Parts: sequence; structure tokens; C-alpha cells
Amino acid sequence: MTQIQPDRPAEPTPAAAVPPTAAPTVIHGADAPPALRAVRGRYAGIASRITANSIDVAVIALLTIGGVWFAEATWAILNLEPVNSVDLPPVVTAFIVPTMMFIYFPLGWTIFGKTAGKAIMGLRVVRPDGRRVGFIRAELRLLFALMLIFIGYWWIIVDHRRRAWHDLVVRTVVVYDWDDEHLPSDLPPVAPHG
Repeated sequence: MTQIQPDRPAEPTPAAAVPPTAAPTVIHGADAPPALRAVRGRYAGIASRITANSIDVAVIALLTIGGVWFAEATWAILNLEPVNSVDLPPVVTAFIVPTMMFIYFPLGWTIFGKTAGKAIMGLRVVRPDGRRVGFIRAELRLLFALMLIFIGYWWIIVDHRRRAWHDLVVRTVVVYDWDDEHLPSDLPPVAPHG
């Protein structure tokens, strides 16, 4: 025979733990401490950007040399030939350069907000509100920069946000993003400001 338990009042459930307020992903320029505003979020000028791009061209050249060597070594191994005896057709070699560019720049801008050159120069590519650039926007940014043959870079001199034409088209800005030894390293980026 089954015993019926009398109804018991439900035990009070503990209050749902309120998660702590998450740190903002971007600090508005006016809300940032003055020391942080001085090193992060200011629009980057043409000299810094050209220097960063020159460094990136050197990186792309090294990646291309490595990519060509890897392709030749792979071709040699697959065809059982000595590695030094393989010369790839110029079409294949020419394909490696844009491939490296369309991987290196967009992935750097998407994942880190910067490429090696921009990291050395203390720059970051962001959207106008300071958020990260998505992969599609990064690919389009590179495509427009290449289509405009970098002529649009001179627009940086006259634009109040120091944007090149490709920045205007895909709605990005390049800002300074230096780390300061006197500031905590876990601070989020500062929204772009003048």
C-alpha cells in the first residue's frame, strides 16, 4: 500500500545569483581616464599608417617567399622530385601573393584589430563606435584599398577622422592603441575620438 505524503510547502529557492556587471567592451572616449585617452582611441595619422603598411609589405613578402617555398616543396614531394629542382609556373606564384594578402590583413584586423605593422606602430582598425571589425568588413576594406590603389590614403590628410577612402566606404577608422605601463593591461579599447 502506498502512503500519501502530506503536501509540504515548497522550499524557498535561493535567489538567482545576479552576475556581476560585465566590463564594457569599449570605453567611450569622454569616459576614459585622461591617461588612457592619451594613448588609446585618437585617430591615427598618415605617417603612422604608411609606416605600418610598409612593415606589413615586408611581412607579406616573407610570407610569400615561405608560401612559394612550401608550394614548391609540396609539388616536389608529390612528384618524387628533389625539392631544389622544382620551379612553379608564374601563374601559381602570382596566385600566392593575393592569397597571403587576403588571409593576413583580414584575419589580423578581425582577430586582433591589427596586423604586425599596426601592432608595432600602436594602431588598431575599428568601427567608428570602437567595436571590432568583422571578417567580411575586413575583406571589403582590403579589396577597396587595392581597387583604389592606395590613392585614397591622401584623403587622411583632409578628413577630420583621418580616414582613407577605403575606410569611408566600409566604415572603419584607424586609431592609436598604445599600451601604457602605468595602466592595467586588461582595459578595453577606447572609442575613437579626436
